[in-house]
Amino acid sequence: MDNFMRKFLKHRKFSNDIAKAVEEKTLKTTAEQEMEHRLLAEAMTKGVINEMMPTFRKMLENQQKAKEKPVKKIIIPD
Repeated sequence: MDNFMRKFLKHRKFSNDIAKAVEEKTLKTTAEQEMEHRLLAEAMTKGVINEMMPTFRKMLENQQKAKEKPVKKIIIPD
């Protein structure tokens, strides 16, 4: 178990027994399970990104249009 999880459990005031149980459980995860979880997380991330890209592109286009201000012309009467 990495330091982040230890600190997180300690910060949330979990007992040392629970932290030890979590550590034992994480040690039981095999390399295959870890790779499966990483692939699943990657697939989920790609799905979310593909869903959000059109919205993100529209937002960027709107921001660019807002930045492009029309050129002001001052007309001086003769």
